[in-house]
Amino acid sequence: MKFTTRINDREINVDVQRDNGNFLLKFPDSECKVEYRKIDNNSLSLLIDGKYFRVNLEGLNGNYNANLKGQNYKIQIEEEWKTRFSRSTGTENNNTSVEVRSPMPGKVVRIHVKVGDKVIKDQGIIVVEAMKMENELCSPVSGVINKIKVDEGHVAGGKEVLLVITPD
Repeated sequence: MKFTTRINDREINVDVQRDNGNFLLKFPDSECKVEYRKIDNNSLSLLIDGKYFRVNLEGLNGNYNANLKGQNYKIQIEEEWKTRFSRSTGTENNNTSVEVRSPMPGKVVRIHVKVGDKVIKDQGIIVVEAMKMENELCSPVSGVINKIKVDEGHVAGGKEVLLVITPD
């Protein structure tokens, strides 16, 4: 499975494959074998290409804070297809405001939220009908609905901004 990983401000694409109960991580210019053991709720023991590391890890749903040898790292992990989709629809999380755009021309048939509502990542927020199919668009981030730029019945153009979310 392919992932887009951000460690602090650096983005790395990685292909993760199971390898006899362990993992094989393939990066654009290298690869490594990883074995891991959970020590407790927040600690992992990692064996990476024969070298041991202990990592303290906190977080969930793809957003983590890691401490390795006294250094802190902010880590975000997302499936590669989700990253490509959010970039193509203009919904990429940049920690300011997130614009949710119509992925294709279509009619807005339902809006499940109103300005001020709190939403969680992957929550259904708006439905666009295109080519006689209803497509529910989900929130790409957890946050608060800041603006709704369309009404039900509006015919949206492809890539048109439908609503804006302020991330938590």
